[in-house]
Amino acid sequence: MQIWINGARMSDKNYARMISKRAEAEAFCRNILFSDVDSVELDTTRKKEYHEAVKDILEQEQLLNMLTEEQSNTLNSKDNRVEDWRSDRKREDLRYSIAKNCLEEKRLPEEQITVDKGGMLPQTELQFDSQFYLVIGLPASGKSSVSEKLADLTGSVYLDADIVKRKLPEFSQDTRGASLVHLESNYILRPSIDFDKCPKYNIMLNCFQNKNEQNNKRLNVVYNMIGDNYEWLLSMIEMVRSKQYTVNLLLIELDRFKCVQRAYRRFKEKGRYLSLPLLFDVYANNPTVSFFKAIAGKKVESYAYIDNDVEVGAPKKVIINRFADKTIIDYIAKGDDNNGSNSNGNNN
Repeated sequence: MQIWINGARMSDKNYARMISKRAEAEAFCRNILFSDVDSVELDTTRKKEYHEAVKDILEQEQLLNMLTEEQSNTLNSKDNRVEDWRSDRKREDLRYSIAKNCLEEKRLPEEQITVDKGGMLPQTELQFDSQFYLVIGLPASGKSSVSEKLADLTGSVYLDADIVKRKLPEFSQDTRGASLVHLESNYILRPSIDFDKCPKYNIMLNCFQNKNEQNNKRLNVVYNMIGDNYEWLLSMIEMVRSKQYTVNLLLIELDRFKCVQRAYRRFKEKGRYLSLPLLFDVYANNPTVSFFKAIAGKKVESYAYIDNDVEVGAPKKVIINRFADKTIIDYIAKGDDNNGSNSNGNNN
C-alpha cells in the first residue's frame, strides 16, 4: 500500500496519521501542538488558540487529502497549475527563467522575490574552494537562517528550494502551494542521481560545472535538505563527492514538538501550510539519526551538530564541531540571527 502525502509517496513504514475528522485534529493539537501546557481548558486564551488550531489543521489536512496522486504536484500534472502557466511549453519556459534568475542575482527578502527578482547568490564575493555545505534538519528548525549565514561567510551559492517555490505562481495562490510545487521546485533545483535525466537548466548541476580557471576549483555551495531518509542523504553525499567536492555535513537540531509549533505559527503568519502530521510522524527525529549514521559509517570527515533549542537571540549550542574549519561553526553559533528567523522572516 502506498500513501500519497504532500507530493511525496510514503510507504506504510513512513505513515503519517490521517486527519479527516475533528476528533483527530483535537487529539493532534492536545498531544503535540499544545503539549507545552498542562490543560487547555484552564487557560481562556490558550483555549481560544486551541480551537482555532483545531479548525485550521482540520481544514488544511482535508484539503491535502482531497488531492489525488495525479493532482498532487505541478511538475507532472496540469490540474492545479495557474492558467497563464498551464501548458507544458510555457511551464518549461518558466522553469528555465527561474533557474537562470537564481544563478544571476543575489538573495532578496521573501516579500521581494518574484519570477525575475531574487536569486541565490551570496551578499559577499563568490568563492571557489570546491566546498559543499550540506545542512540537514527538520522543517522550522532554523536551517534557512543558518544556511544564509553560512553562504555569506563562505562565498557560496545557497541552493534553497523555498526560493524556487516562491517563484512558482501556485505557491502564493493556494494554502497548499508549498505542497503542490514541492516536486517541481526540486526538479529545477537539484539533479536526480542520474545526471543524464536532468534538464540543462538544473541549478545544482550548473553550479557543479562552474570552475575557477586559475585554481581549477569548483564553486562553493550551501544546500539544505531535511535528511530524514538516510539512503537519499547518502546518495547526495556520494553524488557531490563524485564531482570532486569536499562535503561538510551540518545538523541543525530542534525537538519535533517545537518544530511543529513553529511551523504552525508560520502558517498563521504567512498562510503557508506544511502538513504537521507529516513533519511529526514521518520526518520525526530521522535527520538526527541520519547524521549519526553518516558519521558512524565515515561517510563524511567534516561535520558539526548545532542544537537550536535556545532563547531568541541567544548563542546556539554547539554539540559537535569537527568541521575542517572550526571557526565557521563558531561564527554560525553566535546569537545574532533571531534564533532561526532568517532574513526572509522564516523558521526553516
